[in-house]
This record gives sequence, structure tokens and C-alpha cells, in this order.
Amino acid sequence: YIANQSGFSSINDKDLHLYKNLRNLTVTNSRLTYVSRLAFQNNLKLQYLNFKDNNLSSLSWRIFRHLNMSDLILSGNPLRCSCDNMWMKLRLAEEADAQEVRCLEDGGARKPLSRLGVPNCVLPMATLSPSKVTVREGANVELTCNSSGMPSPELIWNMSPLVTNYVEIQTSGQMTLLRLSNLSSLDHNSKISCTAENIVGEKESSLLLDILFSPNITKLSDAFSDHHWCIPFSVAGNPRPVLQWLLNNEVVKEGEYIVTRIHDVTDREYHGCLQLDSPTHLNNGLYTLLATNEYGTDRKEVDAHFMTEPWGDPTTDGPPQNPPEDRVAVYVVVGIAAVAFTGFLLMLVILKFGGNSKFGIKGYLCPQRLSSCTKTQKKGHKEQKTSSRTKLPGTEDKQQNQTPRNRRQAAEPNSQEQKTSSRTKLPGTEDKQQDQTLRNRRQTAEPNSQEQKTSSRTKLPGTEDKQQNQTPRNRRPAAELNSKEQKTSSRIIGGHRWV
Repeated sequence: YIANQSGFSSINDKDLHLYKNLRNLTVTNSRLTYVSRLAFQNNLKLQYLNFKDNNLSSLSWRIFRHLNMSDLILSGNPLRCSCDNMWMKLRLAEEADAQEVRCLEDGGARKPLSRLGVPNCVLPMATLSPSKVTVREGANVELTCNSSGMPSPELIWNMSPLVTNYVEIQTSGQMTLLRLSNLSSLDHNSKISCTAENIVGEKESSLLLDILFSPNITKLSDAFSDHHWCIPFSVAGNPRPVLQWLLNNEVVKEGEYIVTRIHDVTDREYHGCLQLDSPTHLNNGLYTLLATNEYGTDRKEVDAHFMTEPWGDPTTDGPPQNPPEDRVAVYVVVGIAAVAFTGFLLMLVILKFGGNSKFGIKGYLCPQRLSSCTKTQKKGHKEQKTSSRTKLPGTEDKQQNQTPRNRRQAAEPNSQEQKTSSRTKLPGTEDKQQDQTLRNRRQTAEPNSQEQKTSSRTKLPGTEDKQQNQTPRNRRPAAELNSKEQKTSSRIIGGHRWV
């Protein structure tokens, strides 16, 4: 936005070159008198232009020919009533009166731009003949462009890059000739235009070359998997070729699962693929694409492989082959068997030697109340520690007379008694222990060790006899009382324990 700048008089070629995203430009109440023809060549997004109240006398339509402008405001400028500004009247039309755009006549009088009339000032016209060209590839064509308008317009041929050779011949001021020789199929759908332009404006006339040629398969690639399997291809031809597929020289019947798709159409080519939904090994083979129209045929081949055959060839008459071994599955089964066998050996070792280890299988001390069992075991540990010094002969004999159920309950304390009572054992005890079976020693190992630690200091003859006479249910609460008594007892009077 530029306003009230008395020193701002012109917009040159490079002034707005860096403003590529410029959309709106306002220059008002300044002394703008000149705008270059290339001033907005790099401002393709320009849509709104306000030159109100400046010092412009004329503007060329060529400044705005490449712009798609929606608003052009020119009121308040001393525009001349000349043929140079006739394009403003044609462009603004009724909007010129709404803006109150006026022009200055030679005498200095002002009149509305919408009423501008200048002799010998006519918008040019262009006519191209023939208006349509449809010829075979390799043919020759002559195009003629006729123009009209005042001042006399200039004729300009505009063509996209052509492969075909061409020659432009100027015959007169109002007509020009273009000669094309040996038309190429690569120029199919190419645009050729003739433009007539003068000071008032420009007009264009154009046509598209319609060149007929036989099919040409420009691409046939290997199959690839996307959402479906696809054999991509590109085919050129005019008129549009008819496509047909062969598999191992047999016609492919298209349907729900095999179909030809055209995804894109350019000026002269059709791009698509043969789409296969979940193909199997039966679809493997040599695929041939045939493209045909009234001017010829073209063919190309590609080998497609979708799935490995399970085993053997189902089309042969020989005996079926054995399916390939799944080596990974064999390795997995062998590994599982090895792990199971190793675990079995470890279990045998634990069952045999677990009685001498705290991780082995132990007797079940308290089958009825697991919570009272754990408390009794803890108290039994403390009793055996305090009674290990005063153990007397005959204790092991009495333990051997216990019933199997009593020995399982006393297993854990006895194992600890044997560890701590090794200093005070009397002759004959080891001989009696050797007579026990291997199973009884494992069951009684850990409980006996705990009882011997706590009872070695204060054990007297007859204590184990009393414990043996107790029933299994009475011995569990008695164990808790004995553990407390053995902790606090300090004297032994008359063969009895006193607290």
C-alpha cells in the first residue's frame, strides 16, 4: 500500500520482482506516471490493482495479459481519449461508469470513458483454417490464418514444441501460411494457434492436431503386488487400441478376478495394468499384450511369477513328488524334545538328592493348618538352638519309635538337631541312625536339625517320651508352648523344667 508519495513516479521491470506472492497492490494520491510492460511479469498471483488519483495518461493492455485480475481501479487519472486506452473501455465496460473513469479530449474537456469512440481503432480478429485437422501419420498439412482490425494487426503463430518439420510463409499483411510436413504421431493432440494483436488488444484462433497412427506398446513391466497384483503397461494409438491378453499363447478370459484397468490418459497414451486378484501358481507364465486398431497391431511379452508351485507340476502325468520338508518345523520339534528330556533328567536328580538340599522335596509337616505349621517351625528353630548343649543319651532311640506320621512332622526340626548336637552325641547314636531307611532320613533331615539347635542346652531324659504320647493335634499347640519355655528356662530342678 503506497499513498501520498509525491516522489513515487514509476514502476519499472525489477521493482516488484521479489514479491512473488503479491496479491493486492494499491498506489494512490501519488505522482505515478509510468508502468513498465514487464512490471508484473513475476507477480502471477496479483488480483487487485488500485491506481486511483495518480498522474497516468495511458496504460498498455500487454501489462496485464498474463494476469487473472478481478479488480482494476483507474479513476482520478488524466487518461487520454485515444486508441491506446480503448482496451480499458472494453475491459471495464459498465464498471467504468461506476468508477467514474473519465478521459481528456484534445481540447481539455473530460468525458466518460464508456463513451470513448476513436476512428480507425478496432479490436483485431483471427481466423484459422481449416478449423480441424485429422490426417494419417506421415501426411503433409497447410494451415492458413486470416486477420482483421485497425490498426493492422500482427499475426503470430504459437505452437507447442513440435517434432514435425514446419515452415512459416508470409503471403500478405492480413494472411499467413504454415506448412507442416511428414506429421509425426508424437505430435498427436498438439495445439497450434494463430494470434492477431494490435494496440487495442488481441484475439486467438487455435486447433488440435488429430493424427491417426497404429498402436505402439511403449511399456510392459514385470508384475508387482499392491492392493492387487498388477502388470503395468502403456499403449499409444489413435484411434484407441483394443487390448487383449494371452497366457502361454492362450487367451486370458477377463472377469471378476482378472481385468484390464486404464488409470490415466495423456495426449497420446493410455496407462493402466492387468489386475489380478489373489493369483496362484496356475497364473504363472508368459503374458502377451496385443494392441490393435484399424491401422495396425503391436505386441509385447513379459514373464510373470506370482506364487511358487506347492510341489510338482499338476499338469504332468507322472507320479506326484514329495512335498519339500519344512526344516524350521523339524528344528523346533527337536528342540522341544531336547528341552523336555533335560527337564526330566533334572527332576530325577532333584528327587534323588533333594533331601540333602534346602531346595529338595521335603515332608509335609502340617497337613491341616499351613499357617500354624509355619509358626511352629520358626519356634522349633529357636528351641533347638538353646537345647543343643545338654542333649542326653537315648534321645535318638526314642525318636526312632515314633510313628511314620510323627516322624514326618518332626522331620524339619531333627535335621537341624543333628547339625548342632554333633559335639554332645554319645556312643551308639550313629549306629542307630544308620539303621533308618533312606526315605526316613530325608523326611526327618530338616525338622530334626531345627529341633536339635534349640533343644541341645536343656533337654532331659523323658521329654521325648512325653512328646511321643501326645496326639498329632495336641503336639502342634504344645510345640508353640515348648518353644517359649525353652527360651525362658534357666534351671532344671528334680528332672522337671521350671519357668
